Amino acid sequence: MVEIKETILRHSMYNLPKFSNGLCAALLSSSSDIAIILEESKRLSKGSDFVLMLRPSKGTEHKLIPAYIGAMIRQNSGTMRSNSLAIEILLFISGTMNIGNAIKRAGANGKEFVIFSNRKKLIEGIISKFKMKKLKAYLLELDPKASGRIAITAIKDDK
Repeated sequence: MVEIKETILRHSMYNLPKFSNGLCAALLSSSSDIAIILEESKRLSKGSDFVLMLRPSKGTEHKLIPAYIGAMIRQNSGTMRSNSLAIEILLFISGTMNIGNAIKRAGANGKEFVIFSNRKKLIEGIISKFKMKKLKAYLLELDPKASGRIAITAIKDDK
C-alpha cells in the first residue's frame, strides 16, 4: 500500500503544470460601476489568460498562488467545475465548489477590490480604461503558514 501512495505522489509531482511568470495582483479603487468592470474582466479572460476581481480581505494575497496552482492542476486534468480559469481560482479562494457561493463569498462587489492576473498588461489595460487608483501592489510569494493547504485540501461541495 505504501508503494502505491509513493508512486501516486511521484506521478503527480512530475505532472504539475507550468506556471506563468507574469502572475500579478493589486488592490485597486475605482469610481466606475463594478458590474461594468467585471464584464471587462470576463471579456479579457480567455483560454489560459485570466483577470480575476476579488473582495479585499486580510490574507487574500496569500491564497492567490495556491488557488492558481489548484486551478491549473484541475485544468490540466480536465476536472474543472467551470470553463473559466478565473472562476476555478475563485472556487479555491472561497473554499467552496459551488460557483454561486464562491461569488457571494469572495467576488468583488465594491469600489475597492483585489485584481489578479497572469498577464500584467491585462491589469494595466483595466486600470487605464477605468482610470483606477492603485492602492497597493502585492508581492506574490508562497507562504506555507498562510496558504499551504489551499491547493491540496478537499473543498466543500456545499449546495
